[in-house]
Amino acid sequence: MGDIRKKILDEAGKLILDQGVTSFSMEDLAKSAGITKKTIYNHFPGRDEVMKSAAREKIQSLVNTMTKIAEDERLDFPYRLGNIFRFGIKEYSALFPQSGYEKNKETFFSIYLPIIKTENLRLVKEVIHSGITSGHLRDDIGEETMAIMFLHIVEGWGKLEEYGIASNVDDFFTFTRKVLLEGCLTQYGRGEIGKITGNNND
Repeated sequence: MGDIRKKILDEAGKLILDQGVTSFSMEDLAKSAGITKKTIYNHFPGRDEVMKSAAREKIQSLVNTMTKIAEDERLDFPYRLGNIFRFGIKEYSALFPQSGYEKNKETFFSIYLPIIKTENLRLVKEVIHSGITSGHLRDDIGEETMAIMFLHIVEGWGKLEEYGIASNVDDFFTFTRKVLLEGCLTQYGRGEIGKITGNNND
């Protein structure tokens, strides 16, 4: 990626989260990036394309890092899974702080959520396949079904505030680990992960 294009996307990502989708403008982006609007249009056909590209760039970066964690064969599956959850909590909490939810709610649903679902699907499927192969996850549910369950949780989590239920990224990952994951673990997987978390109920 060229330096100018990267600078545009970096600044756009900051402005989107700071201002929200409605207030985001090419004028502010040009000023923040220290370039002209013409330079931006040389790289992107319009405002929507800039916003979507900036969001995709950020999410892809996070997913790529989590994929590397998932593929770290030096660690057993439970440890890799734990590292993915810890990284996800840290990075997504920084990206979507609870204090800015109201301002960024539209940004989350219109720009980030579709990209999060698409980009994370590949990672989720890879993690599920690895867990089934290692014997930690059940093979009678189906990889596609587990992945769909996870994506529905992602979408539902973002809508909790609409029903007056306070939530944050940590809550989301905790729920996913304790509810969805627990139901998908084999007895062996539950015991192995329990050894790490200190919640071995065998």
